[in-house]
Amino acid sequence: ICGGTVRLPVDVRGDLESMAGFQDGEWWVQDVAASMAVRAMSAALELRGARVADLCAAPGGKTLQLLARGARVSAVDRSA
Repeated sequence: ICGGTVRLPVDVRGDLESMAGFQDGEWWVQDVAASMAVRAMSAALELRGARVADLCAAPGGKTLQLLARGARVSAVDRSA
């Protein structure tokens, strides 16, 4: 699992949207596979200062990961 992630135990039940921080945008749900693109990219090249086009940007998880690593991101998505 990528750093900065949290996995809830299998027995945790309830409405994720009612958990602390969700409504404020402090965290969001993202499949592990969605985080792998940025992780692979950052292993291949230095992202700090790099110009990156995220052409499938919605809902924004990859874009935020790229920004957190210092990339300059242009993000677009047809469904956004």
